[in-house]
Amino acid sequence: MSVLSYLTNLSSQLVLSTEERISIGVSLGFLKTKLSNWSHSSDILEQEVFGSYDRDTILPRKYDEGSDVDYMIVFKNPNQLQPETFRTWLKKFAEDKYTRSEIYPDYPTTVLELSHIKFELVPAIKPYWGSYMIPDNTTIFSKWQSTNPFTLKNTITEANKINHNIRPLIRVMKYWNVLNGKPYASYELEQKIANMPFWYSKNLEECFYFFVEALIPEYSMSQSKKNAVNKLKNAARQAQYYKHMGWDGLAENEIQTLFK
Repeated sequence: MSVLSYLTNLSSQLVLSTEERISIGVSLGFLKTKLSNWSHSSDILEQEVFGSYDRDTILPRKYDEGSDVDYMIVFKNPNQLQPETFRTWLKKFAEDKYTRSEIYPDYPTTVLELSHIKFELVPAIKPYWGSYMIPDNTTIFSKWQSTNPFTLKNTITEANKINHNIRPLIRVMKYWNVLNGKPYASYELEQKIANMPFWYSKNLEECFYFFVEALIPEYSMSQSKKNAVNKLKNAARQAQYYKHMGWDGLAENEIQTLFK
């Protein structure tokens, strides 16, 4: 094998299976129905799936136990209520409608954990004069902040049209990120890749090397996470050297060590 074939095979394993998609789709259908029949259903304007599931960059739970589906519930808000009120409503909804599931606050959202996936229930509002607004921090004292939850999806979709290796690279790098204690926030990592100019990278291997070379450990990272980033960069450089020398097996082994 080669580095290219290894990364290609790995990226294909990091895609949700048909069975997983069907299972999540069924659960989403039930969730929407339960919310539509809820005592506060008349307060709901919209229900929207967003996040990595919507962007098609989510990892199977086999590879990331933290994988979840972000589900935004957009409320009417004539009384100018703050996020905690709606989060409390959603927590009560989950407790009433999903009695056998694990439910817990992950401020400012409510987590509904089923056997096969977690749902992050995100309260939101949509003023007439602006875009969506979601809670701005992770405490009970959250205020509203403006957001466009679909901007990154559009950026990734357009980038992937130009270079079809963008989504596979995102999945590979998110898996590396999970294995190393998440040096980067998943959303941040996706943003970095989607905005990278891969003009001269013809395949997944070249995209991988180009992105890793540009990756910089952040000052605020712990030393162990900085070490993980530096190990990644050193392994990528070593693999490129082996490939240049014609030692494809050694190059592949070098990259494989990053995902064990």
